[in-house]
Amino acid sequence: MKAVLGWVGRKGILFAILVLAIGFYTLFWPSISEGLSADRMSIGDVRQEIALQAEEAQSALEETGTTARTLPAETLEDRLAERQKALAQARRALDDASDGLLAAYRPSRILARKRAEIDIALAEREIAVLETALGRRSALDAVEARAAEYARIPTEAAIAASNRICRDRRADVARFDERSRVVRGVRNALLDERQVLLARSEEACRTARERAERRTEGLAWARQLREAREAFREAGAIAANPLPESFTDDIAGNTIRDILVKAFIALLLISLTPLLVRLLMFYVVAPIAQRRPSITLGMGAPANRIQPSGPSTTSAAIRLGEGEELLVRQDYLQSTSMEGVKRTQWLLDWRHPLASIASGMTFLTRIRGSGETTTVSPVKDPFAEVTVLTLPEGGCCVLRPSALAAAVQREGEPMRITSHWRLFSIAAWLTFQLRYLVFHGPARLVIKGGRGIRVERAERGRIFSQAQLAGFSTDLAYAVTRTETFWPYFFGRESLLKDRVSAGQGVLIVEEAPMAGKRGGLTKGIQGVIDAMLKGVGI
Repeated sequence: MKAVLGWVGRKGILFAILVLAIGFYTLFWPSISEGLSADRMSIGDVRQEIALQAEEAQSALEETGTTARTLPAETLEDRLAERQKALAQARRALDDASDGLLAAYRPSRILARKRAEIDIALAEREIAVLETALGRRSALDAVEARAAEYARIPTEAAIAASNRICRDRRADVARFDERSRVVRGVRNALLDERQVLLARSEEACRTARERAERRTEGLAWARQLREAREAFREAGAIAANPLPESFTDDIAGNTIRDILVKAFIALLLISLTPLLVRLLMFYVVAPIAQRRPSITLGMGAPANRIQPSGPSTTSAAIRLGEGEELLVRQDYLQSTSMEGVKRTQWLLDWRHPLASIASGMTFLTRIRGSGETTTVSPVKDPFAEVTVLTLPEGGCCVLRPSALAAAVQREGEPMRITSHWRLFSIAAWLTFQLRYLVFHGPARLVIKGGRGIRVERAERGRIFSQAQLAGFSTDLAYAVTRTETFWPYFFGRESLLKDRVSAGQGVLIVEEAPMAGKRGGLTKGIQGVIDAMLKGVGI
């Protein structure tokens, strides 16, 4: 029993679903499909459809004006009642079409609204035509009924003949009066002749007068009939005036389809613009940029070329010689001997206070003492490594102070740091570095870098990303070059321009992973802006 009830229930649910599906497809889908089909129209198609409907309405109006001239009053009244009902329906349709989601942009709603407006204008004009025709039809019927009484009117010849008879009868009376009194008396006494002649004269003149009056009235009613008929025929002239041409004035400039098309075109342009821009930058701008002259500081004697240092390590032991002192950052001072003299030095170089503050070379620990050993190691940055670069007497190199962890210099003879601007060099602007700080020897520099720092010969020249270069010896030429391959640049994996150092015996100071240990997200973006600004002034 349970299985039977389950089977019946399942079949009942299936039957209900089928009823709903078939009913939806039969009753609602045609209108929905028509609306969806209309909503795919563009604004041009909508305007064209509205113009076609307006032309059809104008033709219907002219036809109404033509037929109204021939219809009797009863038919005109029936037609007038029909058009008044159509006007009320059109106004209700206009109210319905003006509501709805995105009614101003959906073609189906726009067409429904404009069709209702056209129907309203057509119905109002047809009502005016029919009312005018009906009023003039009533006047025409009245004139026709009265003019029918004068279907036959005396002619001018008949009136002229009546007038002659009237004159002749009057002449007979006049001739009788010209007779002698005796003759008149005898004739009147015997025949009553004068009265007979006078009666005949009055009858003939009355007949002539009545014929003239009937002709005058008949002609007047004939003229009124012609005027009434002409006025009735002109009742349809109201339909000759065209319907208003402002049906498309308040249509939105875009339909949903137009918005989607424009959005797709905008998306396509937005998608293709980076490709076009990157193609232009890679194949046009970058080749021009790499042909610009390099930056050459031209300092330092060739005989005092700087020697490459060994591989970077997590720590470096610095032993001070006679007359030397060590300046070290607080967060790189791992351990020191107990005997050395230790003091605080506020700035790395008092001649460049802003550079010292911006690079973090402040509140340095100054250590003195011959033979004293200090271990320099990043105690807070787990990704940093250090290496020691020795600058001989007369040797010098460009170095960002932010890459400096410690420096060994002679007591009483601070290491000389000079500043060199290249504001008018295109290569400086392209490398985003307008100022270069040069460190002069003799000195030992402890340089730090993310995941390590490498000091090596330029040899045949080197190409590297702009963030990697921490410094270079001043006998090398510094410029930019285009990145090696297009597709990594196109997909944002590489920058368009890289730093380039020309071939030579000088050394490069390259950071292995400049971004190692730096935070991501918003902090990364802000830090990137700050780093770019500091790089621009050589820090």
